[in-house]
Amino acid sequence: VNFDYDLTESVSLAANVGLNVQDIYGKVNTVGGAELNFPGFYNYTNVSEPSLANQLANNWNRRRSFSLFANVDLGYKEYLNLNLTGRNDWVSNLNPDNRSFFYPSVGLAFVPTKAFEGLQNNDVINYAKLAASWVRNGNNRDVNSIAYAIDPIVVSPAGFPFGDLASFVYPSAVTAQDVRPEFVTSLEFGLQLGLFKDRLTFDAQYYRNLTTDLITDSTTSSASGISRRRTNIGEMETTGLNLDLGFTPIKGDFTWDAKLNFSTYKAVVNKVSDDSDEVNLQSTTLVGVFAEEGEEFPLIKGIGYARDDQGRVIIDAATGNPTYTSEFIKLGKVNPDYILGFTNSFSYKGLKLTAVCDYRTGHKYYSEARYQLAWTGNLIESAENGRSGFIFPNSVYEDPLNPGTFIENTNIVTGGNSYQAY
Repeated sequence: VNFDYDLTESVSLAANVGLNVQDIYGKVNTVGGAELNFPGFYNYTNVSEPSLANQLANNWNRRRSFSLFANVDLGYKEYLNLNLTGRNDWVSNLNPDNRSFFYPSVGLAFVPTKAFEGLQNNDVINYAKLAASWVRNGNNRDVNSIAYAIDPIVVSPAGFPFGDLASFVYPSAVTAQDVRPEFVTSLEFGLQLGLFKDRLTFDAQYYRNLTTDLITDSTTSSASGISRRRTNIGEMETTGLNLDLGFTPIKGDFTWDAKLNFSTYKAVVNKVSDDSDEVNLQSTTLVGVFAEEGEEFPLIKGIGYARDDQGRVIIDAATGNPTYTSEFIKLGKVNPDYILGFTNSFSYKGLKLTAVCDYRTGHKYYSEARYQLAWTGNLIESAENGRSGFIFPNSVYEDPLNPGTFIENTNIVTGGNSYQAY
């Protein structure tokens, strides 16, 4: 239901109140096998070698959501606007104690170029806007698409020792029965300026997001028989700043528009859980993605080079290969310190050419492709150093006569006939 009224000559009201209901139902029946007794007759009774476990399914699922929401916009003389929203969701796939959740928002915008006569028809400042908002958003993402996440049904396993037997096991990935909705609370401030008839524009935005009860998959002990568990983990705070500077040096039949952008944000894990200060989200034997209390997220941890107290890589004196840490160490954060962007657009009588570039720095990434190319000897380094090897830069080896002390490496060769992964 929508409303749009001028309450007075100065005050306007636009509002809507709504209801959203979703009922999602799915049913699957599958049978299969190999070979038909009579070609072209596609009926299960005509299958000569029916298969059970691998090609048999008979299940149905259903999930529902019910939402009430409202939005109100109050305007005063086209220069002051107040926005209020509220929404409550009820979902069927969460525990009855947690399946209802409410989230509101409030926003205020002020346009001084319309409020003050001295700024109207101004040749310098033709537009200015100040805005602030507080938003609380609730969701049950990562659980919403699963009908029976908190009460999993058994599945038909494959492989030894089950084979084609009609066996059933619980799934290896589970969701905590007391999982709660995730909430993101955002505070945002913004400034927009249009100068010299929009030949020069400026847009600034600062925000702070606080996420609580994150719905996250975490790895578990293999002894539990469970590969991962989806539950609410901790709290994360994100702060960020976006700056845009636009300018039009040339305007006419030929127009040149340009924009400079600077953005930075930092996501820090404030808390993981009452029992742990870190959680392993996904990993291999070499590297993984972690959320660790007090650290930026996502955080890469993995096996690294063993180093002495001066930061020099310790190599094995017998093979020349670098030695590795016995445990995961911090390798770096995924998010860059900042991103710089530069966009140029040139247009002439309907023809437009746009060039975009960006620069980012202060972040790390792990390349599985490079690792695989390294140990198979397919990198250029293996061709350059494959025969004679090389002296590993800034490396040391342990003094055999004085364990615990290290000697600078000037003669022990790495590579050669024993090129290794790194």
